[in-house]
Amino acid sequence: MRKFLLEKGPYLRSVDEKRISTERMMIDVIIALAPIILFGWIFYGIIPFAKGYINFYGMIKPFLNVLVGAASSLVFESLYFLCFKKSGSIKNALLDAKNSFALIPGIILALILPVNIQLYVIVYGCFFANIVFKMLFGGLGHNIFNPALIGYAIAVTTFSGLVAESLDTQSVFVNQVINISATSTPLAALATNSKMVGSFLVDKNVLVNGYGGLFNMFIGLKNGMMGEVSGVLCVAAFIYLLVRKVINWRVPVFYVGGVFVLTYLVAIVNKIEGPALGIWFPTFNVVTGGLLFGAVFMATEPVTTPKTPNGKIIFALGCAVFTVLFRLIGMFNEGVCTALLFMSLFTPIIDKFAAKNRGSIITSKMVLRYLVLFILFGLISFYTIYKTTSVPKDDYPIVEIDVNNYMMGDDYNG
Repeated sequence: MRKFLLEKGPYLRSVDEKRISTERMMIDVIIALAPIILFGWIFYGIIPFAKGYINFYGMIKPFLNVLVGAASSLVFESLYFLCFKKSGSIKNALLDAKNSFALIPGIILALILPVNIQLYVIVYGCFFANIVFKMLFGGLGHNIFNPALIGYAIAVTTFSGLVAESLDTQSVFVNQVINISATSTPLAALATNSKMVGSFLVDKNVLVNGYGGLFNMFIGLKNGMMGEVSGVLCVAAFIYLLVRKVINWRVPVFYVGGVFVLTYLVAIVNKIEGPALGIWFPTFNVVTGGLLFGAVFMATEPVTTPKTPNGKIIFALGCAVFTVLFRLIGMFNEGVCTALLFMSLFTPIIDKFAAKNRGSIITSKMVLRYLVLFILFGLISFYTIYKTTSVPKDDYPIVEIDVNNYMMGDDYNG
C-alpha cells in the first residue's frame, strides 16, 4: 500500500475505471473552467465593446487568449510526440497529446495572464509549460512543477514590463465598466497601503469600499486576471469537480482555510478595525487575487500534489503559510504562484513523510514527526505575524493612498 501511494499520479481505482478516466477528468476540468472563461470574456470583452471602450479585436481578445493558449499547448505536445515519441502520424500525435492533458496548461496560463497581454507571451509560456517542464521531464506524471504555473512564472519574469503595462491598460476600462473608485488591483492597493505606512495600518475604505464591497469582489467586479476575478465561479467549479471526483476536498479547504485563519490572526494582532475584530481583512484576502482559482485548479494538480490524505493536508497548510508570508511581508503582491511552486518541490518528501502501511499503529516517533512539522509551520506563521508589527507605527505618518492614480504590476505576480 505504501509503495502504491508513492507512485506517480494521476491514477484511478479499478472500480472507477469505467466511469472515471483521465480523458473524462480533462473534460470535467474544461467544463469547470468554461463559466470562468465566459465570465471573463463578458466582463473584459463584450461589455466594454458594447459601451464603446474597446474595438472589435479588444472584444474577442479574452476568448482569443484562451484559444491561443489551448492551441499552442496542443501543437507543442503533438509535435513532440510526432518527432520524439514516434507516434507515426499527425492523427496519432494529436491523440497522444489529448491523452496527455495537453490543453489544460495553455488554458490556465491564458487565464492567469492579463487580458491585454500580447499573444506571443502566451505562446512563449506554453512552450516552457508543455515542452521544457513537462515533456522533457518525461511527460504526464513526471513533471515536478505544475506546467501552467512554471510557464506563467517564466513568462512574467521574461516580459515583466509588458505584463505590468497590460494590467495597467486593462484597469482603465474595468473602472469605466463597473464604475468603481479604485483602479489598481486590490492586492496592489494592500501592498502599497501597508508598506508606505510602515505596518499594516490598512484602511477598509481603501481596500474594500473602493471596489464596491466584499460581495462585489467575490462576484468578480474588480480588476484582476481573467481567471481569478470571480470567486463565486471558482467555488462553483470546486463543487462540480468534487462531485465528479476529479479533485480531493482537502487541498482547497485547508489551503483557503489556512490563509483565512492566518490573516485573521494578523488582523487581531494589528488591531485592524471593523466588525468581529476586523473579520473583513481575512475575507478580503480570500476573495481577492488568485487564491480561490489557485486552490481549485492548480493546488489540486494530480502530479505535483501529494497522493496521501495527510500529505494533502500538509501540502495545503504549507501553501497557506507561505502564501501569507509572501503576500504580506514579501516582495510579491499575490504569493499563490510562488507558494505552490515552492511547496511542489517537497511533494515527494511529504508523501514519504505521510505515507503509512494499512493497519499500522500510531507510534511516538510518528507523533514526534508531526509535532516537529507543526512547530515549523507555527514558527513561520509567528514570523509573518511578527513582521507585520515589527515597525513602530509612531515612526511613520499615516499616508492617504490614491488608488485611482496608483498602478502596480501583475496582481498574480508571485
